[in-house]
Amino acid sequence: MILQMKSAEFRYADNVIFSNVNVDINEGDSIGLVGANGAGKSTLLGCICGELSLFSGDVIRKNGLTIGYLKQNCDFVSSNTLYAEMMSVFSYHTKLIEQLNDIANKMASCPFDSDEYKKLSAKYHNLTLEADAKDAYSVEVKVKTVLNGMGMMHFADRVVSTLSGGEKTKAALC
Repeated sequence: MILQMKSAEFRYADNVIFSNVNVDINEGDSIGLVGANGAGKSTLLGCICGELSLFSGDVIRKNGLTIGYLKQNCDFVSSNTLYAEMMSVFSYHTKLIEQLNDIANKMASCPFDSDEYKKLSAKYHNLTLEADAKDAYSVEVKVKTVLNGMGMMHFADRVVSTLSGGEKTKAALC
């Protein structure tokens, strides 16, 4: 079980949006959420993701579960270029590589047999293992692959806030 919703009810004041909703989502399930405008699909997703609280009932998520979804009305605003915005998602990875480069430069300027070199070498080794585990060296390739695959590579140098509504939605999906 990835997610389970039991006897879920959501209200805005006295207006019941949905009630007695039961959902079981398991590994490998493919699910579509279909309904008329105003039926509560986005509200249901908000409750599943934890953005909204149920009036009653329970949402049980698998430990460590991360849920993401593209909102219906994308309000993607940024003063970054699309490429910079996508790279910002991987800021931890980028900082790892910067730390490795910084340590390598420090190692180059100290004697090979010094205690400082040994400490820097051990730190470099540990950071290299982490960078490898997180696939930090391929971040730029991943970003360019996604942009290209979504037909957005030619927008990479455009500032996100200057994109059209449809382009922003595609960018948010990227």
